[in-house]
Amino acid sequence: MDNQERPIKLGIVGNQGAGKTSLILRVAENKFYENINCGVAVDFRTIKNFKLNGKSINLNIFDIAGLARNSDLAISFIKDASAIVLAFSLPEQAYYQNQENEYQENLATQIQHWIGKIFDNSDINTPVFIVGCKLDKIEDPKQLIQAINDSLQDILKQCQKINIIENKSKKLIFFPTSSATGVGINELFQNWVLEASKIEKYHGSSLSVKSQTKEVKKNEQCC
Repeated sequence: MDNQERPIKLGIVGNQGAGKTSLILRVAENKFYENINCGVAVDFRTIKNFKLNGKSINLNIFDIAGLARNSDLAISFIKDASAIVLAFSLPEQAYYQNQENEYQENLATQIQHWIGKIFDNSDINTPVFIVGCKLDKIEDPKQLIQAINDSLQDILKQCQKINIIENKSKKLIFFPTSSATGVGINELFQNWVLEASKIEKYHGSSLSVKSQTKEVKKNEQCC
C-alpha cells in the first residue's frame, strides 16, 4: 500500500453527552443527530476522501464513550492516534458558570481527568484539541466563550503537559463548535487532520490502525 493511502488514525474523548459522536457524524454523513445511543464503549468511524489542501485523505476515528472514562481497555484505543480531540458540552458549562466555584470545579474535573488519560495513553507530542460542542444552545456565546477560555488557561497549568493546539484564528485555547449548525466544524477538522498528517509525516507514515478486536460492550450513550 502506498504511504499516501494509509488512513490517519484519530481519537476523540470526553464525558457522556458532550457531543462527540454528533461531531463526527456531522462530517462523516453531513447530517446532525442530536440523540445517539451506542452499544459499545468504543465506536469506530471511517471518513473516506476527506479533503485537505486539495488531497484526499481517509480517516479512522475512534470515539471513546463517556461512560467508559475509567475503562483502561476503552481508553487504550487512542494509543497511536495521530491527533486527539477532547470534547466538552458548552451548555453544561453555561449552567455551571452561574454556580460560582461549582463551575470551575466541573470544567476542571473533566479536563484534568481526560488530559490525564491522554497523557497516559499517547505520545507527549500528539496534538490535542480541546473542543466545546453545542454552541447553538448558548444564548450569549461571546461571554461564555471568553469565560471558558480564561478558566482553561488556569486549568491547563495544573495538568500534565501535553501538546495542546490552540485556535489561532479565534485567539482561543479551544474550538467552539455546533454540530447542529455546522459552525466551527470545518475549521476544527481541517486543523485536526492537518496536525495529524504532520505526525504521520514525522513518523514516516508508518502508523497503521491496529487490529483491536476486543469489544467492550456496554449499553451506554457516547454522543
